[in-house]
Amino acid sequence: MFNPKTTEQEIILFTYKISRLVRKYVAHPASVAEEPSMLQLQALINMSHGAITMSQIANELYIKLPTASSLVDRLIEGKYVKRIDDKSDRRIIKIDLTEKGKQILITTMKAKMKKVKFILDKLSAEEKKSLISIMKNLHKKLEIHS
Repeated sequence: MFNPKTTEQEIILFTYKISRLVRKYVAHPASVAEEPSMLQLQALINMSHGAITMSQIANELYIKLPTASSLVDRLIEGKYVKRIDDKSDRRIIKIDLTEKGKQILITTMKAKMKKVKFILDKLSAEEKKSLISIMKNLHKKLEIHS
């Protein structure tokens, strides 16, 4: 049996346990049967405010350009996004959401929000503030080192 001895081991253990409980109690809606992967979802979120370039996708997701290109190819195959030629510079190609991409983003985010709400409803207002503070602090420190 796995007995956590370090902070890292405890975090891994409880992340796993919380994830399992969330899956157990928050039903996965059938309407999200074709839910995109986490990386695909992050790409869709980045496009939710308008078309972006392949380089912007790679930078925002901290991936290399060939990986971003493969990711976009899969999203195009799924008809979630489309390529758009830049009218001012023919060398630039932007990627934008299709109607199907917008719908899957909305549906998927609703399902994810339901899961997050399930978790956060178990915490007091003070605990939520602490969690947000810790997450912001961790993000800031990770950004400095990237």
